[in-house]
Amino acid sequence: MDWDRYLRLMVSRLFQVLFLILPLVWTGRTSELFELPKMFMVYIFTILILAVWLMRMVGQRKILWQKTPFTIPLIIFFISQLVATIVSIDRHTSLFGYYSRFHGGLISTVSYLILFFALVSNVPQKAIKSLIVALVCGGVVVSLYALPEHFKISPSCLILRGQASTDCWSEATNPKYRIFGTFGQPNWLAAYLTMILILPLSWGLADFKKQKLMWGLFGVFLLTLIFTKSRSGLAATGVGLTGYWSMVFWFRGRLIKLKRVGLNFTVVAAMVAVLLLSFGEGVLPSSMKREASQTKEVTPTPLAAGTQLETGGTESGDIRRIVWKGAIDIWRHYPWFGSGVETFAYSYYFFRPSEHNLVSEWDYLYNKAHNEFLNLAATSGTFGLASYLVIMIGYGWWTVKQIKNEKLKMKNAADKKQSQLVLMALLAGFMAVATSNFFGFSTVVVGLLFFMFPALAWRMATPDANEKVEQTKIKFELLVGWQLILIVSLYMVWRTANWLRADMAYATGKQAESTDYLTALTNLQEAVRLLPREPVYKDELGQAAGAAALSLLTVNESSAAAQMAEAALELSDEVIWLSPVNINFYKSRARLLVDLLAFDPSLLDQAHETLSKALTLAPTDAKLWFNLALVEIQQNKLEQAQATLLKTIELKRDYEQAVYTLGLVYEDLEEFDKAANQYGYFLEKLNPDNETIQAALARVATKAATKLE
Repeated sequence: MDWDRYLRLMVSRLFQVLFLILPLVWTGRTSELFELPKMFMVYIFTILILAVWLMRMVGQRKILWQKTPFTIPLIIFFISQLVATIVSIDRHTSLFGYYSRFHGGLISTVSYLILFFALVSNVPQKAIKSLIVALVCGGVVVSLYALPEHFKISPSCLILRGQASTDCWSEATNPKYRIFGTFGQPNWLAAYLTMILILPLSWGLADFKKQKLMWGLFGVFLLTLIFTKSRSGLAATGVGLTGYWSMVFWFRGRLIKLKRVGLNFTVVAAMVAVLLLSFGEGVLPSSMKREASQTKEVTPTPLAAGTQLETGGTESGDIRRIVWKGAIDIWRHYPWFGSGVETFAYSYYFFRPSEHNLVSEWDYLYNKAHNEFLNLAATSGTFGLASYLVIMIGYGWWTVKQIKNEKLKMKNAADKKQSQLVLMALLAGFMAVATSNFFGFSTVVVGLLFFMFPALAWRMATPDANEKVEQTKIKFELLVGWQLILIVSLYMVWRTANWLRADMAYATGKQAESTDYLTALTNLQEAVRLLPREPVYKDELGQAAGAAALSLLTVNESSAAAQMAEAALELSDEVIWLSPVNINFYKSRARLLVDLLAFDPSLLDQAHETLSKALTLAPTDAKLWFNLALVEIQQNKLEQAQATLLKTIELKRDYEQAVYTLGLVYEDLEEFDKAANQYGYFLEKLNPDNETIQAALARVATKAATKLE
């Protein structure tokens, strides 16, 4: 029995399925609908592929490890991530990844590396074409799923609510404006498409019979990309196409006739021009669409979900400049190993430029630098960034060498020509996503393909080793070894499934929190039981317990309410102990302490202490300063509140609530001239039509006059 061949075939099939279905995976039952389920899918396939690989090793009684030109750079990159995790300001986040994303954490990186080495060590050269076919087929299905959204037909809404419209999404996230399909965010879908849309062109150029079909596939990908209205995606595609055609023209003499190249280039250029001019409204510069806009009135449309940096918009460049400045400051502070893998959401607060308070998204959470390279520099330091760049540069250098290699060993000349063209397409896709990542960050599918493209390229260009595998009978000890591998693998799959179950329970509990605290508590307790060291679950459970305590108090269940409040505070203490640099946990703790003042008025002092500690982690967060001032007003520390509010307004001069509150404090201190100045500033600079402030200004004038009398 040729069991080794069957095991290798099994690895190939698992990779095929992974490439085909991963971009399609999403669910409405998790706390994050798109990225998180994809990450769990990668974990499960990594376990399965690793299990089959280990079975081959046990069967052959040796380590099956294929060395590649990328082995050392990849190992160095892993070491950089490992060290950055060890010295991290939050090791839990660095290990598992930022909650709701997970991609980028050490475990996800280990999974991608296992998949890289599993592919190059197990998948035969002849099977690579089928993997790339699966990759392209997955892209076709994703595109056909996403395209109807532009015409107000959402397959996702059909699945979630049984309606074919896009009404299940809010107006701000509605894909009829910018489609996102199974990716949840337009730029994420665009980044994926930039990596694969050139692959059909390489097949069409190599095989005349498939030429028209491949042009059609390219057109589908490009149209989908245009409907995402992703400027970074289109810019990345431009870089990828430029790189691809430059390589094709440069090496055409040894690959294909100039006439054929010219025909394909002309058709592709015409398709790009026609599709962009026909459907590029909102993406192309206005000057390129001037003629069309003269005859067509354009109605502004809301942007899709996410921050301006994710969705694009008039302020995205300014916000990006500010966030990048903060990322560079983090890098300067942690120059060698960064603040820790995936800890940007925590370290950025400390170095957050004060001008961030003046943009429209001043109170949004930024858990990425919106530049993959600066994100690596900030969280993994120079070591992490340099090793990442070495992988990219090394892959590009190696690919060009292979394209020039006349001794490339393939079955026949046609296969050699096609392989060299596909190598160009893979490198062009790699160049494209590097451009996209410069203006954003990688997601699960793009992160996986970052490691898979070099693996596919190397395997395609490298013939199988002529090693004879001795096929022995399946003996008892071999069966025992295989069974142990299967048992451990099933256990790991079960643990991963429990992780997914915990998140589903967390999502259900969080959703029920405002309507049914019993359901919320039950599900959140289940999440904590399944994953007891996840602070996100305990923080949410503490908030739910606090809400339940208040609810019980309203129905005169004082004893039960007090017990619930005590449990909420204990959970909050534990959360801060588990994750002492997560600013969000300090905010939720302060909110909980204020909510529970009915049980213990001294909790107000703890709220003040909590906010003060938070400000040591986020000294430029205007909202934290404002909340601290509100606590000080409740403590009747008006002079202190006055100073705090002045600091708040210094950080954010257009903070309407802070300006108004400072006016009220001045009124209480009977400093009516200063109060009038605040109200006047509000009406002159912020909102001249605010009736509440107009009335306050009149009231202050009356008080001032009375005081003079």
